[in-house]
Amino acid sequence: MGNYKIKNGEAIFPLGIWRIESNEFDNIQDLTKVVVPESVRYVDHFAFSDAVNLREVVLNDYIRDIGDGAFIDNKSLEKIILPEKLESIRFSSFMGTSSLLSINIPDTVQVIGWRAFKDSSIKSLRFKNSIIIIKGEAFTGNLNLDNVTFVGSLKTQIESKAFAGNANTKSLKVNDCCNIVLGSGAFCRNYNMETVEVTDSDITVGYKAFSENDKLRTFRANGSIIRIGSLAFSRCSRLETLDLSNSTIEDFNPRALGRGNKSLKSIIVGSCYEQMMKNTLPSWMHDKIKIK
Repeated sequence: MGNYKIKNGEAIFPLGIWRIESNEFDNIQDLTKVVVPESVRYVDHFAFSDAVNLREVVLNDYIRDIGDGAFIDNKSLEKIILPEKLESIRFSSFMGTSSLLSINIPDTVQVIGWRAFKDSSIKSLRFKNSIIIIKGEAFTGNLNLDNVTFVGSLKTQIESKAFAGNANTKSLKVNDCCNIVLGSGAFCRNYNMETVEVTDSDITVGYKAFSENDKLRTFRANGSIIRIGSLAFSRCSRLETLDLSNSTIEDFNPRALGRGNKSLKSIIVGSCYEQMMKNTLPSWMHDKIKIK
């Protein structure tokens, strides 16, 4: 463990240290708190991996990048203060932090890596401004996650299954000129999701993006529908309403609804899109098309 010491559970760093090396605190059992000094610029890959009793981490505001697996499987981690100018959270950085209930992701973050927070216990997530890419499975398996909100002038790519399998997520909100691209299965198998609200925003809904969300009843969009892809809402057995009445619609895949939408009552669109939807959807669905 280099020249570091542990005193009363807290890491004591050498004066002027600028880098915490890979695996430096790996599997250190008596470490409970880390306050990273201002001289540090880099936290390397797996620097604190498997520190199973680590409960609190404070990172200084000069750190821009958190390495792969830096805090992976810190099962006791309850509190992490991220740098105000952080730009990147890499692959599996906080995967398996099963005691982590909340996280404040700075507006400066541009990339959240693959499985970065997989199998954590985060209750609520809010993103705004400069997030660009959320990689695959970044937040999957957060069984306490209740709601997800995107707000601000975003241009965000949400990759495959980034929020999949979060059994208690009830709502997704996209507000205020967001440009959101939902990749394959981005929010699939969120079995308690009830509503999706898109307000004053542009959205692309990819392949199976909301599939198998058994309790989803309403998808409402006010803005621009760039594309709703194949099987986007397949097996949403309680889906009643797709309200696109205040949206422009560029592309609606004929198979967007797939199978298993036995509760569907209405697809509400503006009058100028009635013929487009009739040309797109199979004839047996034409009675679901409602004009507003």
